[in-house]
Order: sequence, then C-alpha cells, then structure tokens
Amino acid sequence: MKKFQNFLVNFATIFYPVKVLGADNIDEGNYMIVSNHLSAIDVLYTCKAFKRKDLNFVAKKELFNKWFSNKFLSYYGGIPIDRENPEISSIIKIIKGLKSGKTLVIYPEGTRNKSGNAEILELKGGSGVFAVKSRKPVIPIIVFRRARIFRKNYVYIGKPFELDDFYDKNIDDNLISQMEKIIYNKLVDCQNQLYALLSKIKKIG
Repeated sequence: MKKFQNFLVNFATIFYPVKVLGADNIDEGNYMIVSNHLSAIDVLYTCKAFKRKDLNFVAKKELFNKWFSNKFLSYYGGIPIDRENPEISSIIKIIKGLKSGKTLVIYPEGTRNKSGNAEILELKGGSGVFAVKSRKPVIPIIVFRRARIFRKNYVYIGKPFELDDFYDKNIDDNLISQMEKIIYNKLVDCQNQLYALLSKIKKIG
C-alpha cells in the first residue's frame, strides 16, 4: 500500500511541484508533525516531505462529512477532532496512536490561513498535550506559500524537539499555553530559516 501511496503523491506533485528542504532533520522512530496550513494541498506536500513514513492525519471533524476528504483522510488513518470542544475519545485515540508507533500530522492553527499572508495564526490548544502525554518528539514544518497549480512551492522541515520539561507535570491551562507558545515559536523559527535558505538560492541563481 505504501508504494501505491507514493505513486499517487508523485503523480499529484507533477501538478503541484514542491521542493523539500531540511530532509536531513527527519528523525528515526515516530513523532508528531506540526505544520502551518495554507491550503488543502498542504496534505500532499507533507506526504511528499515524509515519503518514507506512514502518516496519519488529525483533521477537523467537518472534513469527514465530505465524501472525497472523508475517503482520503480515512485512507490515511484520519482522526476527526472537534476544534472547539475536542472529545475525550478523540484525544485518547491521538495519544494512543502516538504511543503505539504512529506518526501523526497536526495542523495546530486549527483552520486554513485565508488572510493572504504567511503569518502563522494563533494555535489552538491541544498539540502540546498530545506530545507531552505520548512523550514523543515534535517535528515542525513550514509550507512557503499557498498552492497554485504548476507553481513550484517549498517545504522546510525543522529540527525535532521535545517538550520534556512538561512530562511529569500536572497539565493545566497555563502549561498548555506555555507549550503552544513553544510550538508556535518553533514554527516561526522554521519559517525564518526557510526564508533565509530561499534568499541564498535566489542569490545563487
């Protein structure tokens, strides 16, 4: 099945070409991937960046009401979650998935950024809790710009990090806020590194 997935991703990126930067930062084992979110094609970019991994996507539950996105997300082990009032069963499923060896992809902004700029939106609480409760590393990634057919895009993969300072603490709203701030700053750092790399590439020609 993995070969078939790779075939589909490679075929789709003919229409939505993407260059992956920072691939040497991909860690062994399983982890949680957090990414900014600009368009539905971000899922394709993430699959391309982590082509050797079996990915599972956490997505807002509304997407599972649509036939195509339901089929696609279910094929990739999708886990529905209510952005405003996450159910305990969904939270437990996500944490168990990470503990059991799955690599999960989460878009912590909670929705697509439709503002027209690349500024990362405020994160919705939750992604930090998943990483802490499962004690798994987090890999941040950044998509350069919104997808457009036949326009080259870029994805930067940041260095993995852990929220291990929170592992043995009782999680409350204050700690959740601290964890989300760390994840947010890691995404901003990735974005800045991507911009710096692209600046060098343009200078080289």
